[in-house]
Amino acid sequence: PPVGVEMNHPPVAARRIRAHAVVACLAAACAVVPASRTVISPSPTATMDAVLRRASAHASGDASLLRVIVGLDGGGRSGLEALLAAHGHHVVAELPLVDAVTVDAHASDLAALAAVPGVRSLSSDGRVAAAHDTLEFNRVEQHQDVDGSRRLTLNTAASQPPMAVVTDAAGASVALRASLGIAGTSTSGNGIGVAVIDSGVQKNADIEDLTGWKDFTPAAKGTPYDDFGHGTHIAGLIKGKGDLSDAKYQGVGFSTNIIGLKVLDANGQGDVTTVIAAIQYAVAKKSSLGIDIINLSLGHPV
Repeated sequence: PPVGVEMNHPPVAARRIRAHAVVACLAAACAVVPASRTVISPSPTATMDAVLRRASAHASGDASLLRVIVGLDGGGRSGLEALLAAHGHHVVAELPLVDAVTVDAHASDLAALAAVPGVRSLSSDGRVAAAHDTLEFNRVEQHQDVDGSRRLTLNTAASQPPMAVVTDAAGASVALRASLGIAGTSTSGNGIGVAVIDSGVQKNADIEDLTGWKDFTPAAKGTPYDDFGHGTHIAGLIKGKGDLSDAKYQGVGFSTNIIGLKVLDANGQGDVTTVIAAIQYAVAKKSSLGIDIINLSLGHPV
C-alpha cells in the first residue's frame, strides 16, 4: 500500500468465510429464479375492474349476485363454465364481438373467476343511460364529494345564448341546420343508413318510416316505439323532415335511413351487455340493412 495509508485487512479465515457465504447466497438465488427469466406471481384481482375489486374485497357474507362481463383469451371457456357450474352459475349472454361472455356470480366467486386460465378480464356490467343534451355542455359543473368521489351536475341557472335563426330560400327558419353550418346546402344523407342505439324510435310526421327495428329490452316488441323519448329526439336530429316545426328543426340528413335499436328502458336506463349486443347486431346486419353509421348518445360512469 502507498506510504501513509493504513490498511486494516480482516484475517484470511474471515475473508474466506464471507466469500463462501456470498457464493452460497448467489447459488440459492439462481436456484429459485433462473437467470433466463423473471418469475412474477400474478394477482387474481389484476384482471378485475375497480368496481369488482371492491366487491371482492368486501365479499364476506354478501349473497347478492353481480352481473359480470368476462373477457376470454382462446381456451378459457371450458374452465370458466366448469367453475360457474360448480358455483351454481351460468353464462347469460354471448358477446363474440369483444371475445367475452356475461355471467352472474357472487362477489365471493370473483377471485376464483379471475384465476381461471384464459380469463383476460372481469368487468362490471355497468348501467348506461341516455346522455344529456350536448348543447348544455357548458352548464355542466364538477363537484367533489367528501369521500373524494366526483360527480357532475347541470347548472340550470347558467345563461344560454339564444340559437341563431336563419332562413332558407323559401323563408323557413332552419335553426338546427344553421347551427351546424349546413343551412342552404344540399346535404340530405340520401342513401346513408344510421343505426340509432338508444331508447327506441317513435314514428311521427318527421320520422315516417324506419329501415330496421329491434328491441333488445325484456319487452322485445316487434313494432317501433319509444317509452322514454331520447331515441326519437336523436333520430329527429338526424332524419327529421322538419314538418312539425316549419323546417326550423329539420334534421342533418333528412333523407337518411334510420335503423332503431332499443337498449334503454322507460327510465332511459340499460346495461353494457345489451348495448354490446345491439352493436353486434348492427355489425352483423351492416350489409342487409345498409348500416353505415352507429349512433350512441349514451353515458356510462367511469
